[in-house]
This record gives sequence, structure tokens and C-alpha cells, in this order.
Amino acid sequence: MTDVAVNEPQQDAWLASFFEENHLNYATSPELVASPAQIRFMVCLEPGQRFYPCSKRVYDEIMARKKSPLLGEMYARVWARIF
Repeated sequence: MTDVAVNEPQQDAWLASFFEENHLNYATSPELVASPAQIRFMVCLEPGQRFYPCSKRVYDEIMARKKSPLLGEMYARVWARIF
């Protein structure tokens, strides 16, 4: 989970991009994503928080925007499974 108001425009833009590109935004993918009310029913969120479906460690690696051995390994496993 993350605070919606990050207070840094660049970080806020990256967060918005993360939710859009991974089809996690209800506003743009309502057929794929639970509504905010459905999320609140399933996950106890503080006001101003958003839910992301990964661990805090993975989320931090993604948001760092730099090469990550952890993410590289995770992508390689998924890629191998697909092919």
C-alpha cells in the first residue's frame, strides 16, 4: 500500500504510470480492476492509501527506477514459464 499524495511531482507521476501500465487503475481498466469500494471491503486502508498487489520490497524496487537483480530474476522466471 502507498500514500496517494507523495508530495513530489516526479514520484507522483511515476506512481500513476506504475498503476496505469500494470492495469491496476480502476478508472482506466474497470473490467480488470476492483473498484475502490471493493478494495476497501477486502483490505483495511488508511485514508489516502492505495493498494498494490505485491510485497513492499518488490514495490520499493519498482519505484526506485533502477536496475534491480530481484526484479530481473522475477521477470526471467516469468519469461521462462511463458516460453
